[in-house]
Amino acid sequence: ETARKFMSNYVSGTDQDVTLRGPTDGSGTDISLLQPALEQFASTTTMPGLTAKLLVSATMYLPGFVDFMACLVDLTCEVPTVLHVQNPYSADMLMTRATCDIYVCKTINGDTCDEYYEDDGAV
Repeated sequence: ETARKFMSNYVSGTDQDVTLRGPTDGSGTDISLLQPALEQFASTTTMPGLTAKLLVSATMYLPGFVDFMACLVDLTCEVPTVLHVQNPYSADMLMTRATCDIYVCKTINGDTCDEYYEDDGAV
């Protein structure tokens, strides 16, 4: 779970503090004179979050009639959504889930939103 949270923060563009530590059991090196130093080694740095966006675009579709009626009854429903993502890495990446917040656009300019409503706006 920790690795998943770390990667989630990273791809979301969140900077994170990272601490590298030497192993405390002496397994860091076969050179006996260096073992005490590596056992005490710790270095902290800030790892910048990813600047390239993974999410290229998202398209939501109106739910079918039955699902729409269910939404009206309990105000919760699943909205069919297609996410277009890109992988900026040379290694394979598997997306296991995605969470999207919906913000209400106040001023639309072509395909982009120039201004959102000032309150929380999350639907």
